[in-house]
Amino acid sequence: FLDIRLRNVSDALAVYHGPESEMQTFDQVVASVYAYLDKHPSETVIMAVKEEYMAMDATMTFEQVFAGYVAKSPKHWYTDASLPMLGAARGKIVLVRRFTATSPLGIDASGWQDNTTFTLTTTSNVVSQASA
Repeated sequence: FLDIRLRNVSDALAVYHGPESEMQTFDQVVASVYAYLDKHPSETVIMAVKEEYMAMDATMTFEQVFAGYVAKSPKHWYTDASLPMLGAARGKIVLVRRFTATSPLGIDASGWQDNTTFTLTTTSNVVSQASA
C-alpha cells in the first residue's frame, strides 16, 4: 500500500508532503512501481493518491493531469470504482482516489480526511481508516 501525495506543478505531478517538496516526480514513482509489477506480474500495489497542496502554474486540473498519467500506461492501472478480486488486480496499481473527480476514476475515497478514524461507504465499497 502506497500513500502518495501530489501537487500539480506546471501540469506535471510532483510528490509533496503538505507544502514541502519531496524532490521526486510522480513519473519516478510510477516508473518504479511499473518496473516492480513487470518483474512480479502476480503482485498488485494499492495506491492512495491525494492532491496534497494547491496547484502552481497549472492550466489543467489535478484530475486531468492524473488521468494523463494513467492513459500513458493503462495496462498498469485498475481504475474501476469497485474493489477488485485479486485476479483482476494482478500486475496492476489499484487506485484509491483521495481527490474529487468529475468522472469515474478508481475507488472513491475522496472523503478520507487526514488524521481521522472513519468508515466511508459508497454504493460499491466500504473503506475504513483508523488513526495511528
